[in-house]
Amino acid sequence: MIKKILPVLALCLCIFACENEPLEGEFVTDDTTMDEGSDTDDTDTDDDTDGTVSFNADVDGVAVNPNSLTAFSVESGGVTSINIGGVNAASGASLTLTFNAALEAGTYEFNSLPLPGNTILTYAPDPSDGTLLYSSEAGGTFVITEVTAEGRYTGTFEVTLSVITDPSIPAVEVTNGTFIVQL
Repeated sequence: MIKKILPVLALCLCIFACENEPLEGEFVTDDTTMDEGSDTDDTDTDDDTDGTVSFNADVDGVAVNPNSLTAFSVESGGVTSINIGGVNAASGASLTLTFNAALEAGTYEFNSLPLPGNTILTYAPDPSDGTLLYSSEAGGTFVITEVTAEGRYTGTFEVTLSVITDPSIPAVEVTNGTFIVQL
């Protein structure tokens, strides 16, 4: 019983631990940049080397194709993480990737617990069912192919996702995952 409760407890702790912490940094939504403390947006019209977000993956062989993207960095527990989120407007399916901003180019594994600094991928296939959330299992492959001095991260990923609150729901396979983000 404790093995079933511990992951749920850890997930709740991570979600609620950051609830009252202010977000810092620059926030990006669909190539529109909003600087902290600013009341206006600066639309990214240059050569896409600043404020870039690209994110996609196949879930069980079907492309999610998120067309509404966000990316931001947040500090929690003394660790700065990069979060990339994408929603497919037609289906409502969403993907979220979180990884430690201190990672350099290299190959890493996903984590199953959403703790500060861990690499986590989540997938919500149906927005009308708020209880169905897939989360990465430990393992898989998370590759950062490039990290620039300007803070641009490029990489690929593949991992198995499962529903931690209901292990009877079949796991899904995420393949052909790609991301580009610059904050």
